[in-house]
Amino acid sequence: RVSSQLVLDDIADEFEETVDNVAKSEPTDPYTKMLQWGVDNMDRASVAEQAKAIREGRMKPKQFDKDVMDLIFGSKINFLQKAVDELNKAHKSNIEEDLVAALEQLEEQITDIDNAGDLDTLGGLRPTLDLLVHASGRVRQAAFWVVGSTVQSNPKMQDLVFSLGALPTILAPIQAAADASPATAAAAAAAAAA
Repeated sequence: RVSSQLVLDDIADEFEETVDNVAKSEPTDPYTKMLQWGVDNMDRASVAEQAKAIREGRMKPKQFDKDVMDLIFGSKINFLQKAVDELNKAHKSNIEEDLVAALEQLEEQITDIDNAGDLDTLGGLRPTLDLLVHASGRVRQAAFWVVGSTVQSNPKMQDLVFSLGALPTILAPIQAAADASPATAAAAAAAAAA
């Protein structure tokens, strides 16, 4: 039987090891550099004492002003708007690489269910639906990923995509594969993914 103190000691050792590994790494992006600076310049004893005081109820955690945090880190909606703007720009240029990159960036942003619900409001849903029938298989595939992530566990967006008449477009590759012979179906599935 393992005592709780041994478990806590192990957790503390793992934390120290993680902090030491982070301190040895060379960050490249500005947010990681800022985090690295914080790790390098923190008073670990003071932080540990504050954490203990919070756990014991002797102290309340500090609250950070949301507006200040949004200015420093940006808000989720700002990142989504930037991704939508990139998609609309790429949509106008119709350059395959730009479209795929913009769709991949957009897909990363809409994995957050709140962002997925804002995709149409910010003007990103309809261009994405248009790209479901793009000549490039890579663009179609990336657009399908965005649509799938948008409607996943999100009844509001499912209803909206359905009301916009996108269901036949979404189901067309599946129907084409089902209507074809097994060899043709495999080739159609490979072409849709290409």
